[in-house]
Amino acid sequence: MLPTTPIASRQAHGLREYNADAETFVATEIPNLRIGLASSLAAGDATLSARFLYGLWFHWLTAGLGREAEARAREWLKLDPPGNVADYLGGLIAVGEILRGIGDRSKAIELKRVALSVADSHPNVVLFGRPASRWAPPLLSDLASLLIDVGEVVEARGRAEETLRLRREAGQAKGITHALWAVIQIEDTEENFARALELTQEAIALYEQAAVDPREFIAGRMYAAELNVLLGREDAAIATLHTVMSGHQSLLDVGNDATALRVAAHLAVSLGESELALRLIAAVADLAERTGTTVRGRSEVERDERAIVAATETVGLETARRAAEEGRDADAGQLIDEVRIWLDQLECDRLARAEQAPPSVD
Repeated sequence: MLPTTPIASRQAHGLREYNADAETFVATEIPNLRIGLASSLAAGDATLSARFLYGLWFHWLTAGLGREAEARAREWLKLDPPGNVADYLGGLIAVGEILRGIGDRSKAIELKRVALSVADSHPNVVLFGRPASRWAPPLLSDLASLLIDVGEVVEARGRAEETLRLRREAGQAKGITHALWAVIQIEDTEENFARALELTQEAIALYEQAAVDPREFIAGRMYAAELNVLLGREDAAIATLHTVMSGHQSLLDVGNDATALRVAAHLAVSLGESELALRLIAAVADLAERTGTTVRGRSEVERDERAIVAATETVGLETARRAAEEGRDADAGQLIDEVRIWLDQLECDRLARAEQAPPSVD
């Protein structure tokens, strides 16, 4: 990295891995980082601003600052591209992730394709200690995920399977897990839930093998719980969701908060607790609106809509409206605490049932 690289960009990988020192630094220095970014954008300095953007994109999206992130990303796109290939690639990655995170999938797809082209054309250019050739696989996975959300499943499958093959050949656990998520999304979209669960369990095991911070795969464990609900395995879903939410008092970011609420909502529908489900799904939609971030993919939105219809048919329109209003007005943190208490009781009931069950006969 060049000597002028902002400290923010040097903290980027630490932020992405929930490094406490990186989180503390950015939380403390965010006023100065904002000033530096604004100044570099105003000066038309696409190089310096690209480095700031790369250092801040993950913080913005996980902290629920989607609108701020979007405004700065779109300002950068109006500038002439940096002359330095590495900075251009870094800017494309950062802005692509921001626009993906706030829901502008079409523009994010365009930027991912450009970034892939840059990486393919300059494989030996180094960005944050990695040659551009090593940035190509995660970009392919990101592109596949975006294509799924716009309905381009055929191209998405080709991209996702190609990336997974490359990652398996490289043999790096974290790389394989990243590639697996795009394939999992495809299986989910095509309602191959058993296969999606199998691959999710592989991804979780690989995260554990890689010895990353366990908070890194909170969302994956919660997604496994949702798949168990879809497969009619409520007890397995209760056990998994209870373990995750009782083991991590802080879910760390807006996306994890939303996942916890919506997975609990689907479990509630399955258990006949329709009013709770309606409150939780409404809270997820409100969280997305307030933070300016996309907290659900295409399949998840469609599932949530079907759950709303089913729950409304159960409780009636007036009760459903009241429950949704309560969810929109509620504090997400308080709702998560409520879900934790609810799961404590469900887990106690599950364990009691397990103790009373007759022994299995082989």
